[in-house]
Amino acid sequence: DAMGYTCGLWYLFHIVTVGVVEWNSHTASASHRFPLEEVADHIADYIEEFFGCAECRHHFLAAYEACAFHRCHRLGENTADDTDWKQLPLWLWETHNAVNVRLMKERAAREGTPEVERKLVEWPSREACPLCWKDDIGWYDPDVVWKYLRMEYWPDDAETRSFREELLESIKSGGSGTSTNPEAGSTNPEAEVLSTDSV
Repeated sequence: DAMGYTCGLWYLFHIVTVGVVEWNSHTASASHRFPLEEVADHIADYIEEFFGCAECRHHFLAAYEACAFHRCHRLGENTADDTDWKQLPLWLWETHNAVNVRLMKERAAREGTPEVERKLVEWPSREACPLCWKDDIGWYDPDVVWKYLRMEYWPDDAETRSFREELLESIKSGGSGTSTNPEAGSTNPEAEVLSTDSV
């Protein structure tokens, strides 16, 4: 099943990127830490060799070479702490969401149906993580998204349990982020030089 294989690859890549942050955060010696750029290169190499969908492979590699979502800057050599290391899973998450949006647009064009709202194909949904999103057009809180990625792709511990409780409380109260100010610690992938249509 090609869909199962593709989803499994994305799942593996998310686990790897979260694992790099965990490893680097708990490794005292800088020489034993994984360089983010090198990990991203390995992911791209794996996609080039083993991704079943030729068109998807082409889109991913073109975006990778063009440093989509500021990959070259975010994952460069000067990554020294967990704030920097978290850029790897966030970059992959942005890339994956851009793929979801592109596939939605392609499906709508192929079937001659209207495109659904971007927010309906972005993950996590606003319902599952109201704290992750600042608005309906893609602004997100990177710290909260990191916690969500860690909760989804890393073994349960006190940190994930605490975040899960915070998230459940937010869902119960109907709370969500409302700021659309990019200066307020939010990021909007649509503001990137390379649009999501190119991924």
